[in-house]
Amino acid sequence: MKKFALALFWLLSLTWGLPATLAGAALSLVCLARGNRPKIFHGNLYFEHVRPRGSNNLGPFFFLADNAMAFTPYHEAGHGLQNILYGPLFFLVVGVPSEIWYHRFLRAHAAQIAAGWSDNERRIAYDKHPIERQASRWGAQVYGWVQG
Repeated sequence: MKKFALALFWLLSLTWGLPATLAGAALSLVCLARGNRPKIFHGNLYFEHVRPRGSNNLGPFFFLADNAMAFTPYHEAGHGLQNILYGPLFFLVVGVPSEIWYHRFLRAHAAQIAAGWSDNERRIAYDKHPIERQASRWGAQVYGWVQG
C-alpha cells in the first residue's frame, strides 16, 4: 500500500473507525500477552492461530483461525476497509451480520466443509452474503489478490 494511502487508512481507523480499532487493539494486547507475535499485511496488523476456526477483523487488526485459507487475509483486510467506510456503524452494519452469517454458514454447509470443499468453493459460497462479498472484493482489489 502506498505511504499516503496507508497513512489515510490509519488516520480513518483511529478517528471515524475508532470503536472497532480500539476493540482490535485490546484483543491484540491479549494476543501479545499470550505470546502471539503480530505480523503485517499491507499495513494491517494480524495474529495467526488465534481461534480454532473463524477468523475475524476489528479495524486495522485481524485475527486468523487455525483453518484460515490463503485468501483470508485479503478478506479480513477488506473488513478493515469497511470499518473506515462505516465507522461507528461498523459493528451494526458489518460485525453483527458477519458473525450471524458465519454461524449460519457453518451449520448449513457442515457436510460440504467436512467432505473437503476446496478453498475456492468455500469462499464463493461464503461470499453470497453481501457484506462478506464486499469485504472479499475490496480486499482482493485494494491488496492485489492473485489466485495461484
